[in-house]
Amino acid sequence: MIFFRNPQIVDDAPRDHVATAHEDVVLCALGRDLLLRMAQETPALGYQITKLMGLRLRRFRTRVEELLCKSAQERIAHTLLDLAADYGIPDNEGVLIPLRLNQADLGNLVGLARETVNMVLQDFKQRGLVEAGRRNIRINDPVRLRGVA
Repeated sequence: MIFFRNPQIVDDAPRDHVATAHEDVVLCALGRDLLLRMAQETPALGYQITKLMGLRLRRFRTRVEELLCKSAQERIAHTLLDLAADYGIPDNEGVLIPLRLNQADLGNLVGLARETVNMVLQDFKQRGLVEAGRRNIRINDPVRLRGVA
């Protein structure tokens, strides 16, 4: 687990971040000043940073709306579909999400207790929507799961 205590890119307010690697990673760090200089000197990089910030803001807003307005089933279904869009590998049996997420990790993503995630995943399994293993999750029927989300 890596803890970040760095200022934000856009202002000087401190911000705490926690990142957990589920597989081996290579981590590179850039100082704020260097990153800002690179963004100014390379407009394409500045554009990509702005685009990424917009995407993260949109996802944050969606997560808040889900926490306030959606059921546990809808939140988990939506998160699984997001993970499939970002990391999924389509195959003949559906879409494989090759991330090592346990039920507690998934619960943290959607604001639910592990036990609730367990009950929802069991329901999804019985309905033929997903299969969850120790090393991955497979969405068997993305279309029907999208109907839940």
